[in-house]
Amino acid sequence: MPFHPQVGDQLTIDSVTYCVAEHPAAPGMPYGQAGRRAIVYALTSPPAPSPLPPGGRGEGVAASAAGGGVRARAALKVFNPRFRVPALVLVAQNLAPYAALPGLQVCQRTVLIPEKHKDLLQQHPDLTYAVLMPWIEGSTWMEVMIEKRALTPEESLALARSLAGILADLEGRGLAHCDLSGPNVILPPGEGQVVLVDLEEMYGPRFAQPEVLPGGSPGYAHKTAPQGLWGPEADRFAGAVLLAEMLCWHDERVREAAWGEQYFAPEEMQQDAERYRLLVEVMRGRWGEGVAELFERAWGSDVLEDCVTFGEWMIGLHPRVERGIRMSRAEKEETTMVEKAVQERLAQVTVEKAKALMDIGEIERALTELEEAYRLAPDVASDAYADALLKQGLVKEDTGQPDEALALYRQVLQVAPEG
Repeated sequence: MPFHPQVGDQLTIDSVTYCVAEHPAAPGMPYGQAGRRAIVYALTSPPAPSPLPPGGRGEGVAASAAGGGVRARAALKVFNPRFRVPALVLVAQNLAPYAALPGLQVCQRTVLIPEKHKDLLQQHPDLTYAVLMPWIEGSTWMEVMIEKRALTPEESLALARSLAGILADLEGRGLAHCDLSGPNVILPPGEGQVVLVDLEEMYGPRFAQPEVLPGGSPGYAHKTAPQGLWGPEADRFAGAVLLAEMLCWHDERVREAAWGEQYFAPEEMQQDAERYRLLVEVMRGRWGEGVAELFERAWGSDVLEDCVTFGEWMIGLHPRVERGIRMSRAEKEETTMVEKAVQERLAQVTVEKAKALMDIGEIERALTELEEAYRLAPDVASDAYADALLKQGLVKEDTGQPDEALALYRQVLQVAPEG
């Protein structure tokens, strides 16, 4: 029997009883939000509370219900039959270690499986492999755009910094969301923080690849996205578009020019279109040439690897590099220290990636990574870079290419640390 809950229906999961919440805008209807792959229902503690306030999204902690002060306790994500697969159990296990990271609260989840939830699944078979997770209060970025909700420049910058920080943290851990878009970013009430949702297709170094790879969302997809997004660079283009939208949303011209539920029309992606030129103009005028160039690099990229890293976005959006702000000598020194720390962190991540490539014999690919790491932070990358150059030189020597080997040995002398 299909799962069609009524308001107040009780579900007991791991000895905890929840009630299906009422939709805030439709009295008598359950609070469920339908997506491409699933419907997400808001759950509360019994007895059922009065309606939740508008603006909630099915993954997080909701605001108090009117009058009763009761809060939504959880969200239940019920998948359509095509996406109701055992692999969701492994997905939950992979995501669990990241639940404490900023913006990733919905990594905390329980998957309903026959071995543990037999009684409930016998009563509601369609809940097999459904996911119980936190409920996130707030509007999606898509809702902000559809409503053309005005932001101040300070709010725009705070949101962009929050998103860039979360994505840089993911990137530094070798992770990627793989389907960044307006509906998958929630803005909880508060000081410009964001939360990512719809994490089922997240990439990680040891994660199992989905049977069908994400292909990007309209208005956010790179031209290579139809080939499938699955890798550590998967978020770079869509993330750049989201950051540009947030940074420019304070400008009325941008809000009025938006295509609909996203800023760009799908056919405009990576084209020299009027909306693109307006976004760059606003970014350059308010946040400076450096920030505008970050977006231009992403927009003009042929492959995702050419897009700006989120560490570079963090540097560009540092609090004291805003256009028109005068910095004291001490502030400039602090800014330099922050930039150096970010570059060193990026270099270390790149070195680790190169070492993994070396372990499987991919020396040329490792050298490409190490060259970039050495550019960012020579002190961090010099040992590994020199070692890779030496090994490649030995390969060239063994294969009868003495001139190429000699050139590599000379590079070793240039990058090797003293002593």
